[in-house]
Amino acid sequence: MKVIQVALLVVLSVTLAYCSYHQEHIARTHDPKSMVVSWFTKRPVPNAHVKYYRVANKAVTTPAESATFNATVGYVHHAVIQSLFPDTLYSYTVTVANNTYGDVHTFRTSNTSFTAPFKIPLYGDMGISNSLNTMNQVTKLISADHLNQSAEHIPFILHVGDISYADDRNSILYEHVWDTWFNMMSKVLTTTPYMVMPGNHEHESGRPFLPYSQYFVDFNYRFKMPLAGPLSDPYYHKPHNMWWSFDHQNVHIIALSTETDYSHSPYDPNFGDQVAWLHEDLIKAAANRHNVPWIIAMGHRPLYTSAKGGYFQNAQYPLRDAIEDLFHQYGVDIYFSGHVHAYERTWPVYKNVTEKTYDNPKGLTTITAGGAGCTEGLLTDWVEPRAEWSAKIFDQDETYGLIHIESNSVLKWELFSAKHNAVVDHITLTRHH
Repeated sequence: MKVIQVALLVVLSVTLAYCSYHQEHIARTHDPKSMVVSWFTKRPVPNAHVKYYRVANKAVTTPAESATFNATVGYVHHAVIQSLFPDTLYSYTVTVANNTYGDVHTFRTSNTSFTAPFKIPLYGDMGISNSLNTMNQVTKLISADHLNQSAEHIPFILHVGDISYADDRNSILYEHVWDTWFNMMSKVLTTTPYMVMPGNHEHESGRPFLPYSQYFVDFNYRFKMPLAGPLSDPYYHKPHNMWWSFDHQNVHIIALSTETDYSHSPYDPNFGDQVAWLHEDLIKAAANRHNVPWIIAMGHRPLYTSAKGGYFQNAQYPLRDAIEDLFHQYGVDIYFSGHVHAYERTWPVYKNVTEKTYDNPKGLTTITAGGAGCTEGLLTDWVEPRAEWSAKIFDQDETYGLIHIESNSVLKWELFSAKHNAVVDHITLTRHH
């Protein structure tokens, strides 16, 4: 498959005096021919925009959305670049006052239809401590992908909540920890769309409490995920990253907020009618299953967990009440989560009824992959005896996972020890959609 190499110059047009630092990162949109370029400046930037072009072609200018959640912290900028060619390598660089400010970065767009197997890195609960092994392994994966040394392309990365753990420290360090996480992950964030969803550690700052940080403010400003819907939709009250979905080739990806906006959610409803949005999204996904057969859903908290203690055990039941029937009705194939700082895989399950096969099961397979490494360490305390649906636990090392989309009916999952980069669990899920 020939890759068309095209140069794309992205000019984050700013005045040098206003630029203290950048945290460039990219993300997918609903449109496979578009990409969001995001960055951060310490001071306001007038008329921020992105310029991009193919070699020997005239540059195109796209304005950026610029905003601040606290003027003393800084300003975020998001620009959507459109009309990108599929299966194409693009290059971009940050330029200030016509001078190159940063390194040249590249990303590769994907084909719009399924033509070959691909893989998606997935993990949760990272932070900036105890996560260096995971960061290094993911960076190596991305480097190999961009050098075409991988048999399977990586179109994007999925981070199932609890991103920087900025709230685990004194609030004087809150924004510094967010900045540090972006800097530590820069080789990944600048080259591969990085897709995130909220966890409990995105809710607000540590103590002493920073009032501006409450209700996932940093999370919703620093990232730009596919919009939950047009502003006229009744499903949400304001633009946000709390839940979203998009199609990638033969997979429909759904990200949910397990933190807000369902009955008895951990935090107060604040963003809209998530469950109604999910229902509508699943209706559309089911109707399009002849084109996009796989439905993968994700949220920070697990639907089923053997983690010991009321904090973990009690949270799963309201979440099941809110979404398990919808998942079953529309045949969601697999659900990924984090929150528990270890790994657990279930057998396919619905309302505690277990099927001990991954060959075209009727129940939902769930994977908890919250062991990327964080300040709080690994969880090793489990309910005993475990429920019948609990198939595998791994709590001996930080981990990351890979979803392999092999075909329209075969999905493979691998869990890796981050320290040894060795497979510690794997399954093959087949579905006759």
